[in-house]
Amino acid sequence: EQRRMAEEALLHQATLDHTARLAILGEMASAIAHELNQPLAAIGNFARGMARRITAGRLEPAPLLDGTHEIVTQSERAASIIRNIRAFSQKRASEQKSVDLKAVVGETIALFTGTHPQARVIWQPAETPEVSTVVADPVQIQQVMLNLLKNALDAQQTAGRADEPIEVQFRAEAGACVITVRDGGCGLAPEQFARLFEPFFTTKTEGLGLGLSLSKGIIESLGGTLSAAAHDDGKPGLAIGFSLPREESQEDL
Repeated sequence: EQRRMAEEALLHQATLDHTARLAILGEMASAIAHELNQPLAAIGNFARGMARRITAGRLEPAPLLDGTHEIVTQSERAASIIRNIRAFSQKRASEQKSVDLKAVVGETIALFTGTHPQARVIWQPAETPEVSTVVADPVQIQQVMLNLLKNALDAQQTAGRADEPIEVQFRAEAGACVITVRDGGCGLAPEQFARLFEPFFTTKTEGLGLGLSLSKGIIESLGGTLSAAAHDDGKPGLAIGFSLPREESQEDL
């Protein structure tokens, strides 16, 4: 009976995680469509240009080869976007493995800025020799990071400061890897901090209130913590981040 209840709890968590990922993709849908439209439009432009050259009898190989190379490059770009979206949206069991947290965060920022060109994200990984390897599911880490980045951008847009940079910082401390997302948005009232990670609590007019709650569950299931605070320098906005045990620290236990 205990095993059955544990299996049901895991299935329920997997369903919630999948729902949250689909919600994130839903919020990003228009940006994703825009991002896909760029390589598709480029492919069409190069193909039409090559067709005009062939029709006019201008068959010099060099420009035609350049056009075909550009078509290949743009098609690979579009295929990469689709692969990333499919991998992120699939419903599947959590797969924890050794991952480079810096690399996963960097890839997620690239995905986010690619679909939100208006966002100014400054990625500041610490230039130190500390190991940034953790045991985690990279798709779940992407899910957490996309949620934090989208919340930061939404907060800045609400505050009328969409052009403010969103700072993402990495540091290592006491056997843990720490990621912090700092925005220049509207911040939170004191009473909102106490409820920030409650299911269905949201400050967005159209929010589901599940993103941060599920993100906290993901991070805690990996032995880490997720927390938020006002900026210690008094600037407007919010600093929210998570820590995960470094893999070497887990091996030493």
